[in-house]
Amino acid sequence: MSVLPRYEKHFEELNPIDRYKVLQDPNLRVDLESTMGDSGEVILLGLYAIDQVLKERGEFTYHFYIMDDASVYYLLKKSLNCTFECDQLRRALILIDEAKLIYRFTAAKKFKIEDDRIQQLRLNSWGREYIKTFDLTNTYKNSYLSMYSYFLSYFEEHRQTYTDSMKCLLSEITEHTAMQIQTLNRLIEIKLLS
Repeated sequence: MSVLPRYEKHFEELNPIDRYKVLQDPNLRVDLESTMGDSGEVILLGLYAIDQVLKERGEFTYHFYIMDDASVYYLLKKSLNCTFECDQLRRALILIDEAKLIYRFTAAKKFKIEDDRIQQLRLNSWGREYIKTFDLTNTYKNSYLSMYSYFLSYFEEHRQTYTDSMKCLLSEITEHTAMQIQTLNRLIEIKLLS
């Protein structure tokens, strides 16, 4: 069942940016507001900050997935010194996923993750376009810089773990590689998948 019974007929005809604008309709009674603005937009910027740091400081240009919503929550909590309620974070993630501004799905079976509720997610090209179209890096400049700076520092502190993780994720995922990835992800709070 869609979260958009009123818009269902036309929703699939909209591009992802317009979908998210429909989802922000106050008549839907979906509260995305947090103390720093639209939660979905802040999450998009968090995913963008992670992607930027990985590309700028990592050895690869691949768009890595983030393992689990908890990794996003950790970044927001630590970098913005705020606490989202889990339901608020999950609702915002579902909405930006429903709008197709991110890829978010159950972690691929090849990673041998026992908890089948764990998601993997990342920003997609429509999410990047949304950020650009609405100039979110300036609209939420302080929040974006805080998230970027925090993850940059975190990445540098755990550079070897991230480098090893990215190498494993870009190789053939065998049972052995999957176990290596799990071991590496236990060492960091903002976990990666491919």
